[in-house]
Amino acid sequence: MSARFLKILGSLALTAFVFYFLFTRFDIDFERLNFDLDWTLVVVATFFYYVALLLKAARFRFFLENKITLSQMFSIVASHSFWNNILPFRSGELSYLYLLRKHVAVGAGEGISSLVLARVFDALVVLIFFVFSASFLLPQALAFSPSLGASVGIGFVALVILGSGVVIFWNKAALNIFDFLSPMFLPQSILKKTIVKKIHEVLVSFSRVKSPKTFSHFFLFSVCVWIADMLFVWTALRAGGVMLPLGSAFFMAAFPVAAVMLPLQNPAGLGTFEGVVAGGLILLGATPEAAFGGGFMLHIQLLLVSLLFFCIARFMKPSEKSRTHTEFYATFENPEKDFRNANLSALLLEFATGKNILDIGSGNGLLLRLAKKKGFLVFGIEMDEKLVQLSKKYDPLVSVTTTTLEAYETKDKFDTVILEDVLECIKDDRLAIAKAVSLVKTGGRIIVSVPAYPWLFGSRDRMLGYFRRYNLGEISRHFEELGFSVVKRRYWNSLLLIPYFLLYKVLKNESHFEKIRGGSKEGFLKRLVSAIFRYWFKNIENKYNIGFGLTIVLVAEK
Repeated sequence: MSARFLKILGSLALTAFVFYFLFTRFDIDFERLNFDLDWTLVVVATFFYYVALLLKAARFRFFLENKITLSQMFSIVASHSFWNNILPFRSGELSYLYLLRKHVAVGAGEGISSLVLARVFDALVVLIFFVFSASFLLPQALAFSPSLGASVGIGFVALVILGSGVVIFWNKAALNIFDFLSPMFLPQSILKKTIVKKIHEVLVSFSRVKSPKTFSHFFLFSVCVWIADMLFVWTALRAGGVMLPLGSAFFMAAFPVAAVMLPLQNPAGLGTFEGVVAGGLILLGATPEAAFGGGFMLHIQLLLVSLLFFCIARFMKPSEKSRTHTEFYATFENPEKDFRNANLSALLLEFATGKNILDIGSGNGLLLRLAKKKGFLVFGIEMDEKLVQLSKKYDPLVSVTTTTLEAYETKDKFDTVILEDVLECIKDDRLAIAKAVSLVKTGGRIIVSVPAYPWLFGSRDRMLGYFRRYNLGEISRHFEELGFSVVKRRYWNSLLLIPYFLLYKVLKNESHFEKIRGGSKEGFLKRLVSAIFRYWFKNIENKYNIGFGLTIVLVAEK
């Protein structure tokens, strides 16, 4: 049998043994494991986890001299953290190097050294906080003097500092020592391989933090990462019912780090993570049952939140293709399966009245086709000739005029006029609204959807040429001032509000969700996520006004 197969078999056997030991020796409270969480604290813990990821991304980017963007590095770090939490034997570390190699500006040696250096500084900071917190919390429980405990811990810290200092500040000496000792301990067959050259590159790259200024910045980043991680552990434990004081959290936060860094680790750390965390809680005075229960609840939250940010990084990464609506819609294989526009159009049509509809800015004609199926007589205007041709490709019989709203001339009036995601694209929106309402019959309706919250205006809005986002009261007044009565107004798309804020306001990404919108048939995971989103929008967003969301929907009567 191969060594890899034996490792996997041994890992599974260890997992089975740990669970057998836990559930036969201790009375685990299963009711506490049934997701009996304080969900408000879970949200707070998720925020601290996000801050930790963002700080880790900024630290790696700092070491790599800003050769890749912060959003790209955040995506790498989020994926790397997830795989580290899932894969055994620390094999998840390789995901960082795999994802980083796509950026040609970063050398392999730089990638390895940035990862190793981050681990060295993490270990150093963890030891410092752990030693000083342990010196105050544990001496009486373990029956030794505070001075002895502090001395032992500080000795370990000193060794780490000394080893790091030799490599960092006496880099040439470390290289000379490596070159001198490697032929003595390594055979020529290994010395000629690439791995030795990579080690050499790593040692050279450590010289990047040789200056006191760079060293202090990297160390400060590591301290901030540790504090964010500590706050996540503290909040997640409290969400699971383990009410630690903040001082004890500095001590306790070292144990999840130790559990993740174990060289012999089960898949997803099952069993070993809980055991290590429970050991720390028992040292703080918790009963074994409560300690193991707290360890399980912390582990569940860690896996879920790392999965959340992995999904954000995996499915909502910046687009390298379409940067306009025209380019975006041209990538669709099946527009009717677009989880956003198909459901938003269906919602807007629920408020339509009368027999005929004018869709201003009809795009690829999705709303017109849905309205036609409902029995409406449909007309559209669209300024982009390519989108008009795309619309006719899907249904040649739908009437769409190639023109702008300002230039559109007709003697007809319409029972329902719809502006779906249009007003934000027009510089003089008041003039556009005045023209649109003039096309509505007396007793008819105008229905609009616009992006919500001016404070959310970010990179994607700028990419698409938007001029603004709207307040609910502001957009309502525009129509009321023209003699219309607002009969319905609501928010829509609450699900993606937080991801949108993180991606386009904080990380400044540019994305259209190309990988999961538009009915793509490629990739089971993409189809699954798309189907889940379609279900959510159809059965939740379209039926309930949750009270907040990315989009404002407004219906006004003449």
